[in-house]
Amino acid sequence: NMMNNENNKLNNVIDELQKTLNTLIDENKELRNPSIKTNKEIGDHFENRVMSVLKKYSKYNSMIVQDTSDIANNGDCVVLIPELDNMTIMIECKNKKEIKNDDIVQFNIHKKDFHEKHINSHSLFLSANCNTIPNIGSYHYNWEKEHCVLYYSIKNMSDDAIHDRSEEHTSELQSP
Repeated sequence: NMMNNENNKLNNVIDELQKTLNTLIDENKELRNPSIKTNKEIGDHFENRVMSVLKKYSKYNSMIVQDTSDIANNGDCVVLIPELDNMTIMIECKNKKEIKNDDIVQFNIHKKDFHEKHINSHSLFLSANCNTIPNIGSYHYNWEKEHCVLYYSIKNMSDDAIHDRSEEHTSELQSP
């Protein structure tokens, strides 16, 4: 009977150790491969990166970067550069594997509305998780009246690429 008690205790200890081990294995899997995030979380992460890079590397002291993702028809953020005659740039950030035509249609509605409301305004469409934008390619800009519109898409967009495209866009805007 004493032997049975010892065996039971040992079995309980083994069970507890196995449960602990399983928990640790699950936690390790979670650390190595975090749970799939929602599309909104994935999008928010890229928007925050864009705003952070713009603020960090700006050559304009008074530049303001505003999160506008919750404001209708304003893209995900708006950059205001007082030194450049109060220039505003609406930026739409996409972080998905495929840009669909609907994304461009929505952007076109937002930029048109934004350009009508802001005199010295331009727009930038950034896509961070695919290499091309339908009917546009990976890089394209054009002038729509006095508003420059730039599209840029590259898989795994780096902070440098965000910085370079926004600098390029600002430079382009100063010499139509």
